[in-house]
Amino acid sequence: MAEARHGVASAGPAWRRLRLALGAFALIAGALFGLAMLADREATLQGGRISAENTAALLAEQADRALRIAQLTAARAAEMAEHHGVAGIAGDHWAEFARLDRTTPEVAALRVTDAEGRLAAWTISREAERRDMSGEEQFRALAGGAQGHLVRLTQGHRGVWFFGWAEPIRQGGRFLGMVQASLHAEAFGRMADQLDLGPGAELMLVRTDGAVLMCWPLPSRAPPPQPARPGDAGIAEETGPDGTVRLVAWRMTPAMPAMAVVAISRDHVLAPFHRRLLRNGLVFGLAVALAGGLGSAALRAGRREAAAIHAAEERGAALAEALSERLHLLSSLQVGEARLRAAQQSGGIGLWDLDLGTARVALAGDVFADWGLPGPGSAGFRSVPVRAALRGIHPDDRGALVAAVTGALRTGTRLAAEFRLAGPGAERWIGVGAPARPLEGAPARPQRARSKRELLERARELGIRGRSAMSKQELLEAIGEA
Repeated sequence: MAEARHGVASAGPAWRRLRLALGAFALIAGALFGLAMLADREATLQGGRISAENTAALLAEQADRALRIAQLTAARAAEMAEHHGVAGIAGDHWAEFARLDRTTPEVAALRVTDAEGRLAAWTISREAERRDMSGEEQFRALAGGAQGHLVRLTQGHRGVWFFGWAEPIRQGGRFLGMVQASLHAEAFGRMADQLDLGPGAELMLVRTDGAVLMCWPLPSRAPPPQPARPGDAGIAEETGPDGTVRLVAWRMTPAMPAMAVVAISRDHVLAPFHRRLLRNGLVFGLAVALAGGLGSAALRAGRREAAAIHAAEERGAALAEALSERLHLLSSLQVGEARLRAAQQSGGIGLWDLDLGTARVALAGDVFADWGLPGPGSAGFRSVPVRAALRGIHPDDRGALVAAVTGALRTGTRLAAEFRLAGPGAERWIGVGAPARPLEGAPARPQRARSKRELLERARELGIRGRSAMSKQELLEAIGEA
């Protein structure tokens, strides 16, 4: 009942509820942390998608600008060849032809072929190398009537990768040859390095028929045609040839029939997220561990407090029970004392106790009030010296009383004597009787006074060592202990 009143009985469920609350807190915090990390991952991926799309747009603009410059340069060279003839370009007008290349730094080289596809002139040197270009794709397309052609990625005889624009040379509808403006693929590679797209990134310029115009990093051999991309712009996740998942964005060039494609490794995009996840995970784990430790400490402290309260309640209940018993006993003693006092008053009876050690007499009862004894005392009780008590006895009876007490002490028999009270007034006789009662730690019967020699003899009989150096009191104590 005491536990229920003070709430100790419900401590167990309370701490179980606290454990459940801590567990629920950990689960909710973990769920929120997971959701936050998922949102962070998606935001990081979205940032990577935006970066890929922006890079594709930038590549499309740069490639379109470079290809338009190559187209304009090739068109001017074609006009010059139509005016001076292909042989004039290779002869007297070569310097003017070479000046076109120098005024356009984007263009790496200009080549002019005749109607049969033989290289007639180029801007690299005045003497053109002997080379037959009649079998190349751009020559066949222009000879077949095309008004211009995007030259796909090709590796020159010096190992340089290039692409560009090919313009036909016609006069009066008759095909006279071709002018090709070449662009170095490495120029776009420098742009990729400046953008810092990370390992595994790839830049590509693709013709509408899938032929690769430019590719960075540069391939070891001519790359295969690429699949068609839906729409003029877009982004998707694709798996590369090496199994790496990539973010691939594409964008059509504004004027040229080409598409810029950018591929970025998803692992590179998510690398900052992974670092944040590791850092935040460690912080979250430490926070949860700290909260769990504090919660466990609180639980242990709560259990100790509940145990202390329970123990205190038990001690309090035991103390209350003992106090109740003491109060009941005190009440019984008070009732008994009142009954004893009533019996003493009605029968003229009193109690006395003679202490031989202190030579005092303890008197209990109102009957002793008329003895004329000195000294203060509580109602019905007083303690007086033996000499003072003897003065309350009639002088003629003192000797007989002392002899009776001495005889009872010596023989250990019951005391029975009568005497008169001293003082004026009518003569009053008092009868006394008492057994010889030993004090606590004293012999069972009163001992008569003995000399030190007798005490030494008794100590010798008992085998007490060092008896000769003991005082009389020490001998008495030693004999009593033996």
